[in-house]
Amino acid sequence: MIHKKDQFIIGDMGFKGGPNAEGMIDIGYSVVQNYQGYGYAIEKGKALVKWGLYQRKVKEVVATCNPDNILLYVY
Repeated sequence: MIHKKDQFIIGDMGFKGGPNAEGMIDIGYSVVQNYQGYGYAIEKGKALVKWGLYQRKVKEVVATCNPDNILLYVY
């Protein structure tokens, strides 16, 4: 993910491989700490889910977050 205004790489997001036998794919992502809490992962995630569900073997898209991941809002 590139922040257009700042011209800075702020994170990444993608699938952790292809769909499993049940048609589920898992999204993995990370966002640089100073850019967390602004909805960038939500925006990118929505697009990735839409694209994933458009693939013929995909029936479900999931993403998880490590419970130790502490969201810090930086304003």
